[in-house]
Amino acid sequence: DCRQRIYGNQQLLQPALLIQPEHLKAMAELCGPIPRLVFKSSSSTYDQQQAFIRDIDGKLPSKTEDLMALAREVHSSTKETRTSHYILHTSVHDPFFDETNPGSGYIISTMLWASAYVANAAIVRLNQEAKKEVAHKISLWANIPTLAALRGMLFEPSGHNRLKTIGVNSFRARRLGTSQTCDLRLQVDGSQVFSRISEVAAYPDNLYAFPQSRTEGAVDSLMQPNMMFQFTVSLHHPVKANPLTKAMAQLRSVDSLFLIFVAPPDIFESFQLQPYHNENNRVHPNLPAEIQSGVQQWVMKVDLFAVVK
Repeated sequence: DCRQRIYGNQQLLQPALLIQPEHLKAMAELCGPIPRLVFKSSSSTYDQQQAFIRDIDGKLPSKTEDLMALAREVHSSTKETRTSHYILHTSVHDPFFDETNPGSGYIISTMLWASAYVANAAIVRLNQEAKKEVAHKISLWANIPTLAALRGMLFEPSGHNRLKTIGVNSFRARRLGTSQTCDLRLQVDGSQVFSRISEVAAYPDNLYAFPQSRTEGAVDSLMQPNMMFQFTVSLHHPVKANPLTKAMAQLRSVDSLFLIFVAPPDIFESFQLQPYHNENNRVHPNLPAEIQSGVQQWVMKVDLFAVVK
């Protein structure tokens, strides 16, 4: 519809106007899920993409204080700048529908990085200034509820960078609901960004895969043949059952699958077994059998201080 409204029938008469899927995928990773750019033709994508990168790079925070200022602008009802929304977005959660309260939907929101490119570039920029400061703030902000969103935004991309490091990486882990503990050794042979979770089914073993945008709901990354990862900085992190079964279907293992909560050290020991929710954000009354019998919940400690010391 958008293409038809912008170009009319020109795109049918001039195939050169059509932007190829690989270009659209690259731009989605760069710009994020909110429409920002209109291209006159496919030939204009590269120049406009490079200009957009230069514009974003000039707005990236170089200190955690800069990031906090951008967050305040996004949440302010009176102060709003182009800069803050190039870096941060507010995402409204799926409706929590209560039949006794029809107006209960769309009342919870989360602050997110504007795009995968922005998340990675911002972490690189912040780490250039002070790696220990970023790791310290992730730990320090655990005690400040108003900064919980920023804590998660710093932890997840930093954690992705840690987990996708090629080689054998060892992390302390606990199986939730039991007393079982171990040093979990992850063999990572490479990493891949996907736009649709169905792409993961064809990936080789030990390829760390994470989505172009946060749309999967239940998992933040996967690795064949049997691992799903969910980053969290909170002790309460319910799992959406329906998106989880979709993620499970992409993994090849015929044995148990592992849902691994990736957590910072301050919540690792106290993190407990998490509930499964239905589409209304309530505890699922009829949990699918494949989840009940086929998924083990684990929590894994990722200490960013250990990386930057």
